[in-house]
Amino acid sequence: MTEQTEKMKMLSGLPYNPNDSELQAERARAWRLLYAFGQTFAPKQNWQMMVEKIADILGFRRRTQTEILKELLGSMGEGVSIAPGFCCDYGYLIHIGAGSFLNHGTIILDCGEVRLGKNVFFGPGVHIYAVNHPLDPAARSDPSGGVFGRPVTIGDNVWVGGGAKIMPGVTVGANAVIGANSVVTKDVAADSIVIGAPARFLRAIPSKAA
Repeated sequence: MTEQTEKMKMLSGLPYNPNDSELQAERARAWRLLYAFGQTFAPKQNWQMMVEKIADILGFRRRTQTEILKELLGSMGEGVSIAPGFCCDYGYLIHIGAGSFLNHGTIILDCGEVRLGKNVFFGPGVHIYAVNHPLDPAARSDPSGGVFGRPVTIGDNVWVGGGAKIMPGVTVGANAVIGANSVVTKDVAADSIVIGAPARFLRAIPSKAA
């Protein structure tokens, strides 16, 4: 039987070594793309605009934000918008549905799969942690397996308030609202509002049909 690589372990949710050369290279790739994405927001000096005009004449074209994101992410629907300051570990484990908006400073640690539905809105500074460490300190400090991924799933039409943190393994149901600065440690039911640290149920969201 073929021995599992560290990447295979990560994708399977098993403890893995994040310092593995393949994973290091993939994180470096993601960070290069994130840098390129960030540069698309930077104001241009006159000389930079001149260089771009020359590049256009020579047939070289600067990649658009959408092109960079499509290369970075696992999948991305139409009309997705991501503000400056976006960070992730690998990118290819992130799937974002159409019409979603991620505000400034979104951080997604995608050592496990992260799926966002359609029309998901993030306030500024939202963090998603699809990664965890063993509680046992000896296991946690073991470089060969002190990390493991856990998926995070967010349904359609979810609004996550600014500064909220979503912990590993959490599923947020469709149409839910997560209050600003909440820490979500457990699954959130569809059509509900949760607030606090840890986040607790506040009330249901009335159906339009009611």
